[in-house]
Amino acid sequence: MTDVIPLKSSPLVSLMSLSLLCGLTLLTLSACDDEPTPSSAGTQAGAESGTQAGVTAGVTAGVTAGVNAGAESGTQAGEEPPPNPPSGGLALNGLSAEVQTRFDELGVAHISCERREDCFEAQGYLHASHRFVQMDINRMFPQGRLSERIGQLALGTDRGSRLLFATRTGERIEDQMWAASAPETRAMLEAYARGVNAWLADLRAGRNGARLSEEYEFPLFSTDLIEDWRPQDSLSVALILIQQLTDDSGPQLGRAARLEALGPELFYDLYGFTPAFPTAVLQGSTGVEATAPLPEPDGKQKGDQKRALEHITAHLQGLTQARAHITRASSALEQARTALPAKQLGSDFGSNNWVISPERSASGKALLSNDPHLGLSNPSVWYVAHLRATTPSEGEEVALDVQGFSLPGLPSIVIGHNQAIAWGMTTTYFDFSDVYIETLSDDGEGVMLNGERVPFVRIEDSFIVTDDPEGSTSARLYVPHHGPVLSIDREAGVAVTLRWTAQDADTDVNFLLGLSLAQNTEQAREALKQLTTIGQNVVVADIEGHTGWFPYNRLPSRPWASPELNPALPLPGDGRAEWGPSIPYEALPQAYDHPLGVLATANHDMTGAWADGDATNDPELEGSAALQEAPAPGYRYSQIMRLLDREEPHTPESLLDVIHDHDVLIARRLLPALISRTDSTALDEDGARLMSTFEGWSYSCPAGVRLDEVSPGGELVPVDDEAERAASAACLAFHSLYGQALKATFADELRAADRSVNRNGNLEALARLLARPESLSAGEVYWDNVSTEEVESAGVTLAQAANAAGRALTQRFGSDVSAWLWGEAHTVTLAANLLSDAGIQEFNHGPFPNQGGLYSVDVANPRDLVGGDFSHGAGASMRFVCELDGHPRCTMEVPGGQRHRRDSPHYDDLFRLWLTRTPTPMRFEELEVEAATVERVRFVPEVSP
Repeated sequence: MTDVIPLKSSPLVSLMSLSLLCGLTLLTLSACDDEPTPSSAGTQAGAESGTQAGVTAGVTAGVTAGVNAGAESGTQAGEEPPPNPPSGGLALNGLSAEVQTRFDELGVAHISCERREDCFEAQGYLHASHRFVQMDINRMFPQGRLSERIGQLALGTDRGSRLLFATRTGERIEDQMWAASAPETRAMLEAYARGVNAWLADLRAGRNGARLSEEYEFPLFSTDLIEDWRPQDSLSVALILIQQLTDDSGPQLGRAARLEALGPELFYDLYGFTPAFPTAVLQGSTGVEATAPLPEPDGKQKGDQKRALEHITAHLQGLTQARAHITRASSALEQARTALPAKQLGSDFGSNNWVISPERSASGKALLSNDPHLGLSNPSVWYVAHLRATTPSEGEEVALDVQGFSLPGLPSIVIGHNQAIAWGMTTTYFDFSDVYIETLSDDGEGVMLNGERVPFVRIEDSFIVTDDPEGSTSARLYVPHHGPVLSIDREAGVAVTLRWTAQDADTDVNFLLGLSLAQNTEQAREALKQLTTIGQNVVVADIEGHTGWFPYNRLPSRPWASPELNPALPLPGDGRAEWGPSIPYEALPQAYDHPLGVLATANHDMTGAWADGDATNDPELEGSAALQEAPAPGYRYSQIMRLLDREEPHTPESLLDVIHDHDVLIARRLLPALISRTDSTALDEDGARLMSTFEGWSYSCPAGVRLDEVSPGGELVPVDDEAERAASAACLAFHSLYGQALKATFADELRAADRSVNRNGNLEALARLLARPESLSAGEVYWDNVSTEEVESAGVTLAQAANAAGRALTQRFGSDVSAWLWGEAHTVTLAANLLSDAGIQEFNHGPFPNQGGLYSVDVANPRDLVGGDFSHGAGASMRFVCELDGHPRCTMEVPGGQRHRRDSPHYDDLFRLWLTRTPTPMRFEELEVEAATVERVRFVPEVSP
């Protein structure tokens, strides 16, 4: 029987202040309309209960579901260690021998064991000790059990989670993954669970300093029943990561709603996928020149665009028939958003990574860099750990010795290095999901596929609700060949369903051990073939000098993909758009020892298929044309390549310069056109003041204030360097100008369609209008304000934008532009997400000033350019640079602390280093680990009485 911990229950408080937030997929930048737009958390209407419920737009911070983080074991540096059991160490049931854990001055854990399962057990104890609530919420969210913690507030989200996180016939995905896991993976998960449960036993018994963190004392959570950890709970934690990286149902529904509202031409111009500056991983081009003319579209491309609009028009007619049902499914997503926070608006949920071959390295060794962009949360996403076993497992040649970034709730290391290789990850933007508009059978109890009736699968659910003794029940429906029913209307004979690759996920978690033990790039490639749906570009480098890029995921083939059947939009469920066999991994874009010697990914177009905005019209790509769905614009990639593709050989220091780079390439490319096309005679005093800041600007975005001595919300100290302060002012002016130019250019057309400019939703439309007006159907016409009788030119419209931007900054910061400091407006707050979005700010950490800007490599995209909110809530969740010299020699920067208690010296010490871009060595060799040790904890086998 599962043990539970009886603890004092807390009353539920009202969360009336929760705001509707427009969501973004993790590592996916999606546009939000003036109406709340469905996020990628794609979910549902409670099919039979009639309750519109759904999965939240995302547990902000990537995979952290947000609230708090865990309890302290009381063993942090500077504090008295907890009383030890009579054996002289912390007893764990299942250890084969003693485990020694050493902590350095930043609280990084170095776990030494005899067998690797002993290391995983100790890791489970430490994760629970320092991050338990983070783990607990992360397992309960996908299991649809948050109402056991926060009551009826989460009931709609729980219904949606039960619906979404299931196979195509309604079973639990984590059970399917457990069944497919290799024996050694199961042993790892079981050992980790034993460690978590040992800490829970200490919590239950009130020993060894085990206690819940302070957020649990807030009258929001009920802690009546905290169950023991199961191995499947770790797989549930993994599912949150998978969902946020791969489920694009929300954007697909959002596009359908916009398409229906705006019509095809306006939709295509403002929210289409044509990049202003095309880039591609495999082309290896930098796109460096800011003003380099792009080729005029040839007759074929113009014909393709015309045919695409015709097909979109035909698609629009089909969607109109299903509009009510799309709206219903979209509303379910928005209702869910009131229960848990959405991902931050305007945040570039993406990542950068790159590898450098030995011939382009000063040391003759390979180099690797990675900075995944996630929500910046309190606690941070990652827990840094080093696991070293002395004995190889049976049948293996090497023992576990791996270091890097772990996810609380999941054993082993997700991104990191071992003795021989290092690896990093970015999101692929592969298309892992499709939304279907189904035609119901005559009896309303199934759907029609190829003229045949397919009955629904019906699952009955019951829920424990902490503030309702009677609990709750509901039903969910599934279409076996597609998946969950998001919305259904039997009277109209229509339903909306979702097919998603995660419904078939199985062997994914095997990659954790596979990568940890791989001794070269080829072995890493084989380990990555265990992945099915994690959605990552994995780059690898090894000590022999080999590098690789392997975006291995189990992707469906879509031989029918075309402008008429566009997988970026909802599809007919009648059989015309069914998935084909999975694309072989060998057929995916990839590289081994890339001939350029430099390979980078930044969530952008892999193959060049999106250069014309339509990935379905490139048959020469042999079936891989429609692999991605709306990849990120290539500004980060182009700037990375601009800095990397040089004659001078690279060092770890030069890679740090790149990862810290805060130049804004979009400004370098577009500001000259903005300035030259602005009618200076139409500028008022405020506009002229703003435009004056651009003289001599090098397009960098420093904070302009000191970052080394700041307190949350405290007084800011400007830097002494006048040039840096001037660049800071120009950066602030550019972001304000770009936002107001968006509004001045497109607000009139959107208003005529009963819409409004939505924060950062159509940034690329303005870039295309400036750089490639021929790629827009209406072209230069957008400069005219259709709501006035006169015909405005680009010069007048841009002058009006400059006047508005200058007026806003003058009102906020005064008329002295030397006082326009980017860091005063551009701040970051580490948010305790569930509480923060409920209007409860006391558990947040911040705000802090920060550098970086729109699409900078050191990403820090402002939330709302149009509204003037330049703060950001997402960025580099860690920075990781390695040189593969003898063994990987790596540095890290993490925006948080290892131990999430405000009375711990490790609450935010790593964050302070992250903010000042101060890399910390990742100690790996025994001598350096021992020399840096400031604290020890021993784990010993539990002795039966």
